[in-house]
Amino acid sequence: DKILAAAGFDPSVDVYVSNVVKRRPPNNRDPTSKELDFYKPWLLEEIRLVDPWIVLCTGRHSMRTLLDERQGITKVRGQWYEIDGRLYMPVFHPAYLLRNPSREAGKPKSLTWVDFQNIRAKFEELRHIQIQKGGVVAEDSNGKFANEGSGNEEEEWIEMDCPCSDFDS
Repeated sequence: DKILAAAGFDPSVDVYVSNVVKRRPPNNRDPTSKELDFYKPWLLEEIRLVDPWIVLCTGRHSMRTLLDERQGITKVRGQWYEIDGRLYMPVFHPAYLLRNPSREAGKPKSLTWVDFQNIRAKFEELRHIQIQKGGVVAEDSNGKFANEGSGNEEEEWIEMDCPCSDFDS
C-alpha cells in the first residue's frame, strides 16, 4: 500500500488486489503449473468483472500466468503488454522488495518506483481519455478517480473442485 500511496493511488478506491492462486500452497512453496492452470480461469473472470484499465502482474507467477511470458521478471518488468484491449505491466512482487530493501539506483526498489511513476502517468492518460469519451469515472471525496467498470458486469458463480490434493480443507 505504501508504494501505491506514494504514487498517488488510494488503495481503497483505485486498486483491486487479487491472487493467481486462491489458496496458498502448503509450506509456502511455489504453486505448481497444475495449480496455476486450475485457477487461471477464475482470475480471468475476476479481471473481466472488475474491468480494470491496468493490470499489474506482481511477480513471476502472475506474469507467466497472465502474459505467458517466459523471460525472467527482471528483464520484462516495467514493460507494457496489451491483451484484448487491456494494459498489463509486470512488476516485482512486494515480498521480493522486502528482501531487497536498498533504494540505490538500479536496485529493485528504485526500479519499482520508476515503474509506478509510469503506471500513474498511464492511469491519468486513460482517465482523461475515459472522461473525453463521456465514460463513467468515479471520484472519491478527495477528488481522486477510479474506474467503475463498464456497467455490464454479471454475477456468475463458478463451482470449482481443486484437483490438487494439497488444497484439501
